[in-house]
Amino acid sequence: MVALVIICSTNIIVMENTQIRAQVLAIVETFGMKGKVVAKAMGVTESTYNMKKVPVENGHTFNEKNLQDLVAYIKQEAEKLTLND
Repeated sequence: MVALVIICSTNIIVMENTQIRAQVLAIVETFGMKGKVVAKAMGVTESTYNMKKVPVENGHTFNEKNLQDLVAYIKQEAEKLTLND
């Protein structure tokens, strides 16, 4: 199993692909995001996104960049809302 290391100040947090997948799917569910929007946020095709969200070994898994891109997209969209007020 592949593990990613995220360095946060002095703490090192190891995130496995299953943890990243769980976080991505939780975010998607929380915000009610459709696959097309999530794929756009991650910079991948909708087909690739759909393959990544399936928990089988098909050569496609979510990675740290996918998670970071998704969070950055949500922050960017939220900022647009606050600027329009």
